[in-house]
Order: sequence, then C-alpha cells, then structure tokens
Amino acid sequence: MSSQISERIKEERKRLGYKKQDEIADACGISRESWGKYERGLTMPSGEVLLALANLNMDIQYVLTGKSYSRGMNPQEQMVLSAWHQASASTQKEAMAILAGIGQSKSVLSQTFGSVGGVYQGDHHGDVSIDMSGGGRGRK
Repeated sequence: MSSQISERIKEERKRLGYKKQDEIADACGISRESWGKYERGLTMPSGEVLLALANLNMDIQYVLTGKSYSRGMNPQEQMVLSAWHQASASTQKEAMAILAGIGQSKSVLSQTFGSVGGVYQGDHHGDVSIDMSGGGRGRK
C-alpha cells in the first residue's frame, strides 16, 4: 500500500476526532492491529472497511487519491453534502425540487415588490436587484 494512503488514513482519523487507533477500529468493526497495519502502510482496508469509514464521514476519495471534493467547503456546505449522501433517492428528488423552486420565487418577488411600486429584475444566476424608487427599471 502507498505510504501516502497510509498517511492520509491517519490524517483523516485525527480530523474525525479519533485520538487512538482502537477508537476508530472499534467504530468500523475491526481490530486495532488491523487498523495499525493500515496506518503503517502494510495492508489496504477492504471495501467493507472503506464503506464503514465513509459512514463515519471519512473522506474516502481524499484517502485514496489525495483529492477531495469537500476540502475547501464551509461547514454548511459539508453538512448539506453529507446529508445528500445519506438521503434516500426520494429525499434527494424532493430536495432538488425545492432548490429548483428557488428560481420560481422570482415571480413572488415581482408580485410583492411590484405591488409597492418597485421593480424586480433577476437573472438565471440568481442575482437580484430591486429598484424601489417607484417606476425605474432595476439594474445590476
């Protein structure tokens, strides 16, 4: 096994707050000795162990490749991504419908602000400008 993978396994263990090898070994149902072999680069975790680690929120892509989709995300983005991965297909579909509906809220803004004399102007990127001067066109 690559020494880089073993280093990243250890790094991820610590990032997740497991100070001792036996803590994370217990959490994924293996012996401390097996975990020690992973961190020393003597053996590679099985698919079952990698799945257990993913369920503990270990970044498996980072461990295996050194690249991560979640590094650089703020905590809220990481929380959303984690929840997405844990959600059922129907929940993911509902979440996408809600997010797609955010674009539909433009008409609500137009109706609301239009009724008090303001003009709503939005674009497909979600940028919004509202001119409340009473008749001018909103510009970005």
